[in-house]
Amino acid sequence: LPISMIFPNKIKVVGNGKFTHPSGVASFILVELRGAGSEWYLELDGNRSGLVSGTANTLFVSSADGVTIGAKIYDSPGSNVFFNLSPNGKITQHCEFTGAATSGLIASNGSSRLIVEDGARIKANDKDNIQITDGGTGNPSNYPRISGADVSEAGQAGGGFWCGIRIRYCRGFRISGVIGNNCSVGAGLIIQGQAANPATYPSQHGTVIGCTFEYNFDGVIVDDYCRDITLKGNQCNHNTQDGIDFNYVVNCKSIGDTTCKNGQKGFLFWGSQKCSAIGLTSNDNAQDAGNPAASVNDAGVNIQTNTNTVPNQIPYDCRVLSGQMTDNQGVKTQNHGIFIEHGTGHRIEDNDVRGNKTSAISDATGTPSQNPKRRNRGYKTEANFSATILAGQTSVVIGSGTTGLVGTGVTIQQFGFAVLGDIGTGNRVWPSAIGTQGFTLNIATALGGNMTFNCWARVYGDGAGM
Repeated sequence: LPISMIFPNKIKVVGNGKFTHPSGVASFILVELRGAGSEWYLELDGNRSGLVSGTANTLFVSSADGVTIGAKIYDSPGSNVFFNLSPNGKITQHCEFTGAATSGLIASNGSSRLIVEDGARIKANDKDNIQITDGGTGNPSNYPRISGADVSEAGQAGGGFWCGIRIRYCRGFRISGVIGNNCSVGAGLIIQGQAANPATYPSQHGTVIGCTFEYNFDGVIVDDYCRDITLKGNQCNHNTQDGIDFNYVVNCKSIGDTTCKNGQKGFLFWGSQKCSAIGLTSNDNAQDAGNPAASVNDAGVNIQTNTNTVPNQIPYDCRVLSGQMTDNQGVKTQNHGIFIEHGTGHRIEDNDVRGNKTSAISDATGTPSQNPKRRNRGYKTEANFSATILAGQTSVVIGSGTTGLVGTGVTIQQFGFAVLGDIGTGNRVWPSAIGTQGFTLNIATALGGNMTFNCWARVYGDGAGM
């Protein structure tokens, strides 16, 4: 093995030297670090010429606390760097881990408080670029901090569902300023529960802030019963499928995220409960419009039952507030601004849903009155108007042509009127025939002249549990 120089905590390996997989050993490690509080700076350039063979983790940090690594490691037969039972590790901005046959970086089995510094390049590995996981032991690797790293081009070997970052059974994580593009077989970021028992051991209390996940299969997926995850100010555009998926999760929030020009849905609530998208911009999605069968339910926001779990999980009490779900293209592809397929208690308020291909808001639940929709531009649920009982007549029918309200199948919940004039002593006015399209105003004694009324009406549902 040509080793050019060895100093304490500094190793440089060059040339075409080669480690081989020892006979009868399940896995092989090129370098194992055990020193607490160590700082290691390595260049393992020879990997490009086959430095390591077998099922090797090129750099294995085992039962060591506070190890700092600055390294360039390429093309490992296993993972490039593996932290095992090693908390407080740090990956410096000088690190570059690419081409591993498994993952670029793994923190497992209680390797909590890992830090990946701004500028690290952990990309183009054959499976996940970064894994933060419990390793199946139920010992989570909590409180990692990943900032400003490039985690693009995961899944270079194809097959599987490989991601820029995979968070599994982890609490208190923070991901900020990360770039994760071109993960074409998986997601830029996926957040999950423990593989063996995700319902009991979900990921929770994490934040993803100011990241860019574009040109992946999916942008961001929050999955597997996760709780209390917040996404804020992220860009999830041009992904093959969806921009952001909330898949059977609880109390998760998206605040000010952007999900434009994705192949299917901009934002999917898939069997999720008490989740929110606030200030979302989700425009011009469903770019696969050449396949109508696949695109029929594509929307800026889609709320539907998760069909992949047993029993199927129905969404409820989701909120879409103060967002923009429009289609600004000359040839429109986004069928619906917001499509509510299943569930009750969903609140849809203060959004701009104009200009979509098929509908602004479509509620296919069969119980639209249980999904309140208020003050959405392009979807009229409140109206002010006038009506006139003509001279000699005793009623006027106020229909949808007058009020302009939407909400098929929902009876008008609130309405009122004020007479503009004197109807005479003892005369009276009352409403009747209140339905889904309007109502009728009646006067007891016909007048000799026209009588005009100022009216208002609202039809937005009043869902249970609001």
